[in-house]
Amino acid sequence: ADLMARDLTINAMAWDLASNVFLDPSDGMGDLMNGLIRIISEKNLTDDPLRALRALRFSVTLDFPLREETSRLIRKHRDLLGQVSPERVKLELERALEVPHSARFFRLLTWEGLIPVLFPPSLTGESDDRHLWLPVFSVALPIAEEMDQIIYAADALMPGSRALLEEETEAGVRRAALLRLASFILGLREGRLRDRRGEEAGDIAGHAADFLAGLRFSARSCRMLRDALDSLAPAEALLSKAPAEALDLYRFCERAAPVLPEALLLALVRPGEKGRRQAASLVWDYFESVYGEWKKSPLLTGREVMEAAGFDPGPRVGRLLAEVEEARAQGLVGSKEEALAYLHRIVA
Repeated sequence: ADLMARDLTINAMAWDLASNVFLDPSDGMGDLMNGLIRIISEKNLTDDPLRALRALRFSVTLDFPLREETSRLIRKHRDLLGQVSPERVKLELERALEVPHSARFFRLLTWEGLIPVLFPPSLTGESDDRHLWLPVFSVALPIAEEMDQIIYAADALMPGSRALLEEETEAGVRRAALLRLASFILGLREGRLRDRRGEEAGDIAGHAADFLAGLRFSARSCRMLRDALDSLAPAEALLSKAPAEALDLYRFCERAAPVLPEALLLALVRPGEKGRRQAASLVWDYFESVYGEWKKSPLLTGREVMEAAGFDPGPRVGRLLAEVEEARAQGLVGSKEEALAYLHRIVA
């Protein structure tokens, strides 16, 4: 009875240690051998609608297709997913996003009509999944699939970036998973812009962060997703310049440093952007070498600025430090003495 009340047939097998008998009341072994995902019963799904997401997640993780009857039941009861607590939805979503080919999860969500149930209209622009098929299949899914490939080969393009993407923003959530989600959300926006002939999709970064917050992701995860999407436009502008000016490089690194690998990879993920990969590699090399070394060894400290300029602590000191470092980026100063002389000139 316990086994028949579970989610999927392949999760409903047991071994009776007392009688040495294999228990498989729903033919889970048959589905396992045939590589199929099947929900045990309609009642089990309606008792816990999260099982719809779990079936999709197992399908992606194991590369097993859904049985047609299971797919029909998920579509039939898809609206019940809205009754599930955000914390439980979050757990299934974060597990699905950890799969290297997670774009297939978004494909299944679309196929089963779960996109408008899971994602708010602020991101999809639609409440009817029929209107989402064209923008999702023509734009959002290709972008998500491209991101899966880019993340896989990230170190070849930007050495050392993969280690950053493996960092967790909270327990069980890696930066790479958030980047996969960001790419699909970006694809939703692009699809809306094409479908609506230029209509603006609003503050996509803010809406994306609100979406994560609603699912009870941590403040850090929400901030990382928002900052990555916010840094996309500056990244695209920088990569479109050939070559980028030194000051532009420095300012971009200052702005996007916490999410710089995400910003660069998002700027490459859309169709037609592969030609910018060399530019992205150069920006990454600058960030890792030149900019990184400068951040470790600034020319002046805040105390030195206050002593040289006669200022009390305050925001003006920070602005002057920034000006000195920007002068360094342009090659105007290269030592502490030159930095102090430059400081005297700009405060005179």
